[in-house]
Amino acid sequence: MGKCFADKFDEEISSSIFDKQKKLLSIADRLLHVGVAVVKTSIKSNRICKVCLNILSRLERDLPVYWRWVEDEKNEEASAEETITGSSDKREREPTPSKTPRALKKFCHKPASPGRANIRRSITEVIIKCPKQKVCEAEDALMVKHINNKKWKSAAKLIMKHDELLQEVKVIILTVIASECKTLYDPSQNFMLWRSSPEDLRSFSISSLESDLQRLSPLLLSVFSTITNHSRPVTCAAAAIALRGRETRLSAFAHYINCILQYGGAKKAVFERLSKFGISTVHKNAIGKQKELSNKCGSGLWHLKRQNEEFITLEAGYEVVESSAVDHATQDEEVRITSEVVESSAVDQVSGPDDVMITSDALTGTWPTPPHTYSLIFDNLDFYMHAHHQSTLRSNRSIHWIHHIAVQDRIPIYHLANDKPLGNLLHYDLNLSLPGEGEQMQMRREYIVLTSRILTTYLSVFKPFSNVVLRHIPHQYSTEMAQRSTDYPLGLLFKDENKSADLAEVLQHFQKTYVPKGPDGLSTILVGGDRLSEANSRNLQWAYADGINIEERLDGMEFMFEDWHAIRVLFGIHFKVFFSEKSAKEHGTLCANMTKLSFAVTQTPVIPYTFVRIHHEFMFFVVGWNGMGHQEKPWCSNVKQGPHSAYNAYKHFFITDTTALLLTAAMEHFGLQDVAEIPESFVPEEIASGSTDVRRTWLHAKSAEIVEKFILLGDVIEVMTGLCEASVTSTETKHYPCRVQGCQQVYAYPKARENHELKKHNLDVPSETLSANTTLSKRDHKQEHTLARLSFSFLILDMLDAIKEGDGERLLRLYKVAMLYYKGYGHSHYAYSTLLVTLQVNACLTPRLSHSVIWNRFWNSKGGNGNNIPLDLHLEHLNNFLKSFLKGLGPNLSEKSASRVSQSIGVLKEMMEKVDGDLGINRPTGSHRAEQQTQDVMTLIDVFKAGQLFTEIPGREFQAFPRFDKNLLHKIKYKNMWQWMRLKITEWRKLKK
Repeated sequence: MGKCFADKFDEEISSSIFDKQKKLLSIADRLLHVGVAVVKTSIKSNRICKVCLNILSRLERDLPVYWRWVEDEKNEEASAEETITGSSDKREREPTPSKTPRALKKFCHKPASPGRANIRRSITEVIIKCPKQKVCEAEDALMVKHINNKKWKSAAKLIMKHDELLQEVKVIILTVIASECKTLYDPSQNFMLWRSSPEDLRSFSISSLESDLQRLSPLLLSVFSTITNHSRPVTCAAAAIALRGRETRLSAFAHYINCILQYGGAKKAVFERLSKFGISTVHKNAIGKQKELSNKCGSGLWHLKRQNEEFITLEAGYEVVESSAVDHATQDEEVRITSEVVESSAVDQVSGPDDVMITSDALTGTWPTPPHTYSLIFDNLDFYMHAHHQSTLRSNRSIHWIHHIAVQDRIPIYHLANDKPLGNLLHYDLNLSLPGEGEQMQMRREYIVLTSRILTTYLSVFKPFSNVVLRHIPHQYSTEMAQRSTDYPLGLLFKDENKSADLAEVLQHFQKTYVPKGPDGLSTILVGGDRLSEANSRNLQWAYADGINIEERLDGMEFMFEDWHAIRVLFGIHFKVFFSEKSAKEHGTLCANMTKLSFAVTQTPVIPYTFVRIHHEFMFFVVGWNGMGHQEKPWCSNVKQGPHSAYNAYKHFFITDTTALLLTAAMEHFGLQDVAEIPESFVPEEIASGSTDVRRTWLHAKSAEIVEKFILLGDVIEVMTGLCEASVTSTETKHYPCRVQGCQQVYAYPKARENHELKKHNLDVPSETLSANTTLSKRDHKQEHTLARLSFSFLILDMLDAIKEGDGERLLRLYKVAMLYYKGYGHSHYAYSTLLVTLQVNACLTPRLSHSVIWNRFWNSKGGNGNNIPLDLHLEHLNNFLKSFLKGLGPNLSEKSASRVSQSIGVLKEMMEKVDGDLGINRPTGSHRAEQQTQDVMTLIDVFKAGQLFTEIPGREFQAFPRFDKNLLHKIKYKNMWQWMRLKITEWRKLKK
């Protein structure tokens, strides 16, 4: 330091020793407080370097600690001396020599630098007095030191390394855990494992259990969480099983596991073994819980039914009050509930029996909020039961029971009139049941939107416009259709709907149990099913039409067919028209495309054979073996079975094939050689930089070019023209006499005359049919086949999109076009039902029921736009879910056990959805994203381009489809169809009298 003082320093790297600067004390004064007296002389430097100044600052910081050590040592010596010498006089004790100069002692009590915030101003002393002198071991002393310095983490580490202390800590930890368990076992704490009622099981989830454990036993939860590496499902499962080992009544999680086991078909022996581990309950308790769940079946529907009955009563009473106050001339006018009237709170629940009704004396001038209405859906549950031991009294059975549910309507209907039908069948205009010019213009707009979605997904030149595409075509109830649906599973009825007697009992049960009653008698609800169920029910209702009142005529129900089965029939027509095994080698046909995608070789070869050992027997399976050691695509292998056997596979392939057809047509039209090609100046600069509306208008204009050239073929217009001509032409039948002189035979068809002339007279005369065929041979039938496939596919795509969006109005419009295909390809029953539904919504039903038929026919399981499905498809999903439980019953399946399971299926389904959500399991939806099918689309585009299917080359045709006509409706006989429609209306008019 002396050397430092003698050196000469620059002012930037040194400080003056004797001058006061920012601090209260000069450096010389600070040195004096630490015991260094510095005198200003001429032979020494008056400056100090930064290094030495830092040393001085550290001394000022650490000296208080040093003096605390000195004081502690002095106290320990004094205590030890007192222990040895006893109570000797203090004056005889030799004073401890001072080891510190006076200036330094002063520093211990008064800081040298009052302005420095990092110097401690007080010293905490810990004095331990003991009868005998004890010296801490090094490890113990370090532990005490960390505790004294509040370094808890370091102290805890040393404690856990101390064997004796660790044992004591374990005892304390176990005591805390025991205390937490005692809290959990206390029913008054409302721990969720205590709660196993049907309502509680509906809301049970792993996240809720974790929250409860965190609230009541944080230490226990942290222990299990650490063991399971913080896996939430495993942590909660381990905690629930461990807690149930001490208190068996904590069974909520066990019932949660029971649901999984029953869904998987676990036998009684499985329950008995797992219950010993505390994982599940015994089988008897699992069955008992199912019975408890089944007792709640339909409780929500009964409440909804009572609300509707109360509102109907209020509605009738309101009309009576109003009719007494209005003028006699206006009594027959239509009374509607306006938005100003519907504003009060909901109706209070009736506390008495179900048959207690509200009279008009109790009515007030305000209206309650109208309750939700509901519909019934039913279908056959077909099941094959294998007898465990077959005998003459007990054999295999084919079971056909009826599964039915109620679905809450999302679209309100009480604001519409319900007193009289919309129209009169006597003056019904058949054009209301046919696709007129307005319907075709709306189809064109919808096709343009669908086309724009595909173009912006796959073609690079259109991808910049993907942000202006209409992903969801809006309609008046888009918001309501984005809401999640509510259903009420009602269980099985052990009747067969294909037997008239059984179906009559079922319909009477529906009407008696589920139809709301008002002061004027039964109201009317919608009952839906597949077309067969709807037709059988409607025919049976007509058979009861001579009843004396509404109950006997079964007029409390209005039947309608649902959409999934109807769409599947259209897929069947698509398969029938465009699929042929003979076309497997003709590139571009449906069958050839299936084969192409089925044997598209994957990148990685797989082992072709797999052995699985089950119950000590070796089972041999072939996994996707195509003879070349590569894996086939299972969906494309199944697609050749058709939509009735493999619906999801066929639908997936159908979308892929249609997408590839449209893209190939667009590339042909715009002159694109590849999907990634971006021609210069294809998109005008003012369009690329324009507003959203400008860009969308340009995109739709380009899409319209594709739609008008390749999709709208004019077949519907041709049919409508033919039907219009048939409606005004004479009904006289044209005759075709034999052209051989002297022959008196006359035929109704030219082909029959030609066959007669050739067989009887050996006369081969060119006919109108022959000349027409000669003209057809000059056309490009390959191109017509491709265009017809693309056009018909877009009709189905539009119907699928209407269902997804819940657009009932659009779907009913498209059914008018679908009716032509039903009629033209032999599906007369569906054509019949489709014609009937158009009559219902336009004439036969009241405005209220008509509105419900149009809009309340969709199901949304999770909410959100574009997530709707048909109601009958939802029931099919429930049927499959129910069969999973019924199969687990094996030979114990009976009407009693099936009724128990089916009536508890609502809660069981909600529990399984919670299980999947807690475990992160995503169930397959049957739909596929665009990126999942891109490679298949590219493969088919190459096939279509190689075949030049959109380039007109006269004289071509597919051998499997000779002389194919692009007008798929050419089979319709216009006069016959017009007469058929008039005849059906006449029949229905008689039934409605």
